[in-house]
Amino acid sequence: MALGVAAAVVLGGPPSASEIVTRAEAYIRKVRTVHVLAQVRAEEPADSGSTGANASTLVHRASIRGDAAFPNRFHVTVESEGAATEIIGTGGKVYVRTADPAVYLPMRKWAAYDPDKAEARAGIVAPQGGVNGAPAADLGDPSLLPRLLAARTGPPTVRRNGELWTVRLTADPQRALGQGGSDGRPERARLDLSGTAQEGGRATAVVDYRFSRWGLPVTISVPSAGALDPTPGIEEEDIANYDKASLLQPAGIPTGWALTGAEVLPAKDTAEGCDQVELDYEDPNNAEAAYLTLYELPVGCADKEVPDGARAFAAGPARGWVQVDKEQGVSAQILLGTTAVQADTDLPPEELAKVLEHMVGLDFKVKPAPIPGIGHQVGAA
Repeated sequence: MALGVAAAVVLGGPPSASEIVTRAEAYIRKVRTVHVLAQVRAEEPADSGSTGANASTLVHRASIRGDAAFPNRFHVTVESEGAATEIIGTGGKVYVRTADPAVYLPMRKWAAYDPDKAEARAGIVAPQGGVNGAPAADLGDPSLLPRLLAARTGPPTVRRNGELWTVRLTADPQRALGQGGSDGRPERARLDLSGTAQEGGRATAVVDYRFSRWGLPVTISVPSAGALDPTPGIEEEDIANYDKASLLQPAGIPTGWALTGAEVLPAKDTAEGCDQVELDYEDPNNAEAAYLTLYELPVGCADKEVPDGARAFAAGPARGWVQVDKEQGVSAQILLGTTAVQADTDLPPEELAKVLEHMVGLDFKVKPAPIPGIGHQVGAA
């Protein structure tokens, strides 16, 4: 990563890059608060592993607005494609709430996360998981400016840009570019990230920060206890209002697993073009364990055609098909009354059948019983 953020004017000759950075660090330590506007542009392959001149890409754009109190507190709102995510960082905790459309944001509750865990890397439109180890959440955290300055490696370079000086610093694996005023006050910082996306292929992200209102009072408060969502990722109210099909859950799941996500998918976001419910099961304490995602929708909306390469599949009284793909994992569909249940997983088909053989009415208050001896990824020993 190359980073440049500050400038200084020295009578008798141009400033050195080191002098500019030193003044910027001193200015940030002294003034401590700033208002931030930023634009994010991220690009990643449209298809996993796509390469070459004809490979298609997806471009994500977002805007960031908020305040930072150095060294580690910030409150920003990220808006992208009509949706909004509000993020509060306090050093020891990250609080996130999201709404689509953005107008519903004030009505949403907050989810509290540990910033050192991957679950906190949410809400920023960027290549999944960041680029080359740079967490996506960091792209929306303006309080990282001092850390980026401190992380510089190699000799910095400097050039003049009108009344401002631009410094470029190297701090692999990200690159950044910025401008500043004569007193060391940072006015702009740009991060250019380039690397390999998590799903393969080339990915890039650019965050262009503009700093203003240095030193003015800012209020960065954590949400009240009543505003916190005790089960982030599980949208109980939305699912309670879903009436398109009877909702089900497995009576048993592998030992150590839990329901980690539940939401209603709008018709526009589904292949079938109808509202459906997604349920995510995994071991929250073991990233290497298998996973299971269920999609539940009306039988009348489900595609009854058996995919090429699929075979007959039975799970208790339910019948359907299952398909195993070395790259995509295991997918299946069964029909239970008026409900079609689709599964995406890396459980072997025989273990998937054990999970789906006994389905009961969805009830968030009832935890599925543990099934010992299963929960292994396809091909795992």
